[in-house]
Amino acid sequence: MQMGRNKIAGKIPPEIGRLTELQILSLDSNDLTGEIPTQLGDLKKLFVLNLSNNHLTGEIPWGLTNLARLESLDLSANNLTANIPEWLGDCRRLLSLNLSHNILSGEIPEELGNLVSLKYMLDLSSNSLSGQIPSSLSKLAMLEVLNVSHNNLSGQIPSSFSNMVSLPSIDFSWNNLTGAVPTGSTFRNVSANAFVGNSGMCGNIVGLTPCEKPKRKSNKVLICVLVLVCGLVVFITIITVTLILCAKGKEERKRPNLIQSSESLIWERDGQYKFGEIREATEDFDDKYCIGQGGSGTVYKAVLQSGLVLAVKQLHTFDSTDIPEVIRASFQNEIRMLTEVRHRNIIKLYGFCSRKGF
Repeated sequence: MQMGRNKIAGKIPPEIGRLTELQILSLDSNDLTGEIPTQLGDLKKLFVLNLSNNHLTGEIPWGLTNLARLESLDLSANNLTANIPEWLGDCRRLLSLNLSHNILSGEIPEELGNLVSLKYMLDLSSNSLSGQIPSSLSKLAMLEVLNVSHNNLSGQIPSSFSNMVSLPSIDFSWNNLTGAVPTGSTFRNVSANAFVGNSGMCGNIVGLTPCEKPKRKSNKVLICVLVLVCGLVVFITIITVTLILCAKGKEERKRPNLIQSSESLIWERDGQYKFGEIREATEDFDDKYCIGQGGSGTVYKAVLQSGLVLAVKQLHTFDSTDIPEVIRASFQNEIRMLTEVRHRNIIKLYGFCSRKGF
């Protein structure tokens, strides 16, 4: 049914959807008004649908998604509104798609990149489309004409478009695009008119502003920042060290002289244990209670009557007055460390005893 270029007025009759054997429907260049009837989706054998150059309004009806055999869809030069439907990406047999000169808004759906059979045309020009150009359109390897001019698109032209070697005609003019024109054979012989109206674009194309090389920023600002940061770090370090030394000095003044104690009681913060309890629990440090041996002493396991289990380290020498200075210093360092350090992997120091014989 080819009834284009007449003076047919009124709405498209929904009864056309009953012509189930119809393969071509062309009603272009008439005075048709109203919305596109969703019943056109019942024309399952349709492969050409041309409703261009009319006064049609409303959205692109979802029913057209049933046109699985559709190869050419032309809805250009109407007053269609709303977004470009994502389901158009399911019309995998489309060879040509023209939605230009409407009032379509929103972003270009990434799903249009699934129309890998598109060969002759993808024309979305003269609408109110916004957002960035989806890089998925670079999958349209056979496309010959791409026109997205006269919209409100922003961002850069995807660099992957350089791989569209079969694309002799492109038009990105009159948008809000920025950045450099991609390099590659696709853009090598393109006229600057394809990018006019995008004040933020540049490139190595005759008639287009060359892209400036990024200027090296002055090192003065960087040096000032580094000096300021380093000075701040040094100041904080000095304050921190001073506070730590002061805290340690106070702690040393408060701490009792543990090493010089010669009492027979075991010193402990929460209580005191008689040395005799330790000796009784280990049966006078019998070997059967030995659980380890180190460089400066032997460790015994002592279970007190209270149920407290202790690890008791005893020096090898029998007279504490005969302890070599090196071993004594090692012992004192160990006691000092265990007194000050609190960690889940280090045992708790309950106390110590230094007296003649032990």
